Amino acid sequence: IDIDRCINDLPDVIDDLHICGRDMEYDGRGGVVGAAGPLFLRRDPLTSKWTTIAGQMRFDVADVAALASHGIWEDVILHEMGHVIGIGTLWYLNGLVDRRNLEYRGSNAVRVWRDEWGCDASAGPPVERDGRPGDGTHGGHWDERCLRDEFMTGTANFGRNPISTLTVASIEDLGYEVDYGAADAYDGTDANCCRGGDGVRGPWSRRRPGGDRSAKSPRGNRSLSVTGRAAAVAHGREVLQK
Repeated sequence: IDIDRCINDLPDVIDDLHICGRDMEYDGRGGVVGAAGPLFLRRDPLTSKWTTIAGQMRFDVADVAALASHGIWEDVILHEMGHVIGIGTLWYLNGLVDRRNLEYRGSNAVRVWRDEWGCDASAGPPVERDGRPGDGTHGGHWDERCLRDEFMTGTANFGRNPISTLTVASIEDLGYEVDYGAADAYDGTDANCCRGGDGVRGPWSRRRPGGDRSAKSPRGNRSLSVTGRAAAVAHGREVLQK
């Protein structure tokens, strides 16, 4: 495994998901704070969906203390875990996003967007278009200006940062079993473009080689909600203990 990857060997048996995380020197304080993505995948023989067996998260050592002092260290970790399991990183491989126009096609997230949230029926949930293909922002998050403080948009800020049913539905589209009841309170009324219109996108991310998504330093006024954090952390601990 090269120097940019996690240095520990993988377990002999992985029956669910293995995530390796490490801190490392990257670009100094205030730049890219983290990068994450799958390392090894499995394909379900029944659904043909690709899901992650093992993935990695890397964080710039120069930013860790500041993230912790502002109370958003766990937020950044959980966001990067989302990229490890495939949000933004396995959308294309699983046929959920069209590379040509960045149209999201996964049936569960489209159902939440159109039927449950009552948003624009002529389009699916908006995917970030800022940046260029391969830079980690473009096509790797929900649209920032439209979905604002949703957890898997491209900007981490201080304050409320809810994990919505839209993100839960995308995880289901990727091939995982999900619990919609663990989502935070967030629907189309929280979005800027639910009734149509084109969101104006704001970048936060860059991509590193190997399919990773990299997070820039946070700005503004958001953090993960208590409910969302507790649900995600509890589930993570349960998985790791198995």
